[in-house]
Amino acid sequence: MFRRKRRDPEPEPEVIEIEIPADQWQGAVLKEAYAAYGEDDPRTIGAAIELARMFSQNSAKRADAFQLYMWVLPVLWQTRGPDDPEVLQIVHEAADLAHTTGQTARAEQMLQDVLEHRERVLGPSHPDTITTARALANVLSALGRAAEAEALLHDVNDRRSTWEDRAALARTLLAGGQRDKALELFRALAAEAERTHGDGDPTTALARTNLAAALFGVGELDQAERLFRDVLRALGPDQEVGLRAFVHNNLGTVLFFKSDFRQAEDELRKALAIRERGFGPLHPDTVATVENLARVLAERGEHREAITLARRCLDVYTTSLPASHPKIANVRQLLADLGADR
Repeated sequence: MFRRKRRDPEPEPEVIEIEIPADQWQGAVLKEAYAAYGEDDPRTIGAAIELARMFSQNSAKRADAFQLYMWVLPVLWQTRGPDDPEVLQIVHEAADLAHTTGQTARAEQMLQDVLEHRERVLGPSHPDTITTARALANVLSALGRAAEAEALLHDVNDRRSTWEDRAALARTLLAGGQRDKALELFRALAAEAERTHGDGDPTTALARTNLAAALFGVGELDQAERLFRDVLRALGPDQEVGLRAFVHNNLGTVLFFKSDFRQAEDELRKALAIRERGFGPLHPDTVATVENLARVLAERGEHREAITLARRCLDVYTTSLPASHPKIANVRQLLADLGADR
């Protein structure tokens, strides 16, 4: 007697699911709202703000995000007024985008306006007011106005002193040339972070990174190099990618001043890859790394690539910084030293 062989069940067919990216979906929502309700309707404005926030997370679309903010803000000023807390938040977000896309002077004006309104509406000690003051201090430092940034952060500390506020003040002291004061404060912050968070915590890594930068500022190159390398080992390859970029950049700068140009180039290329991928080509941090790499390549005799990178920096600086900013003169001098026409 023969039994029919039992057949295995047929495998389920695989179906490929096509997903619509969230920003494309939100773009369609905005288009429908605009067509149905007009540009001034709250539903249209809300859809545009949501799309701008999505775009702001993508370095390739941050310029589009800024344009969306600029489109909705006049409507919000007319319908809700410039003192509305939600309107002020949107102006702050737009200012952050202006800074990250190289429009530093514009970012300053926007943050000055937000700070003035928030101090009046929310009060000088409100967390949102403090956040705007810190952001404005960062922009002032980027514009080469370290004394103004320091004064603003001292004022913040008088209102509400936190670990972040003291760290911001220490960075501003360092940028303003007060290296001994900055070093003292950075040492205290690093020790506090180690006691509170332990060796492997990102807060401790940040505190040690800032301390290493301060050590570099007072000429302690060997100590700075060791501390930067310790931070990289503690972080691991996939942890706190943005902070890793800062450490690679700063370590590259230390190695440059130690005349170890080969290793300096390696570190700066690592930093540049992370920053271009995460921040985009126009972000101030990205451009700073490009300039550092150009100087290292110039020392290594790689003049063609150094000129290309220096010109890239100059294009960004001349459109985002005041004409008198020292970065513009410094890059022009680098190009002249390399025998380039500009």
